[in-house]
Amino acid sequence: FALARMRLELSLLRSQLKLFVAAVVGLLYGAMMAFRNLAFWQYARSGAAAGLEARLQDAGFAALPDLEDAQWNWVGDLPIYIVNSLLLAMGVWSLRSPPGGNVLHKPFMVNILLRYVSVLTLGHTVRFVTYISTVYPGSSEACLDPEVTQGAPTSLVEALFKRFALRPGQNCGDLLFSGHLLQMIVPVFLFSRYGQALFLCSKRKVKVVVLLLWISVAFLAVSIVARRHHYTQDVVLGAAFTPLFWHYYSTVLHPRDAVPPRSAVIGL
Repeated sequence: FALARMRLELSLLRSQLKLFVAAVVGLLYGAMMAFRNLAFWQYARSGAAAGLEARLQDAGFAALPDLEDAQWNWVGDLPIYIVNSLLLAMGVWSLRSPPGGNVLHKPFMVNILLRYVSVLTLGHTVRFVTYISTVYPGSSEACLDPEVTQGAPTSLVEALFKRFALRPGQNCGDLLFSGHLLQMIVPVFLFSRYGQALFLCSKRKVKVVVLLLWISVAFLAVSIVARRHHYTQDVVLGAAFTPLFWHYYSTVLHPRDAVPPRSAVIGL
């Protein structure tokens, strides 16, 4: 039955290939590379004139200790590892045959992945509009150092085509709003939508897991501010905007998941 599921997954991928490719390219090239490069380029060009040598006044920074250089800095990223593990589990479980052998009774990995990547692409595109519109001082000490601009793109061509910026920490100027919160909250909604049918568990168990995930989101939000990765406003707006992106995509752009073509189902 795993083979039968794979056949249906491939048929779904073929039927939605254009959407899938557009979303993946938008996320990997646009959100993770070109958008961030353009922000860093603008940050470097306007830094001296704008006076970006000092942080803005921030209530979160005043309330929380500065853990930017803390020995246990990695602990703040534990929620990210948790949701990445959850996404991997959802992908693996989607390929397993449900009890009774009816391969149509579980959500398909292609649909889950398409929804995940598409919402992230939508969110990161709006995020680009917000952070490219206004340049303000970085929240971390690294981005307040004038020497940081030496690693920035020096031209529009380099920003768009020559500089790869997939690793976090390689950029400045892409603060408003928090991409960490965007990438953390979307999997929570994914699990809320697909968890029960995917793992064949009760609604109560799903609610418990979702509650724990929201607690992880809150922990991540606090740790982001404490480690000076973002200003408090970036975190607040990231938490407020992401549910709106999910709602808009799931009710207007793509309310229903695709089903395998009839030709692929016949004979299973």
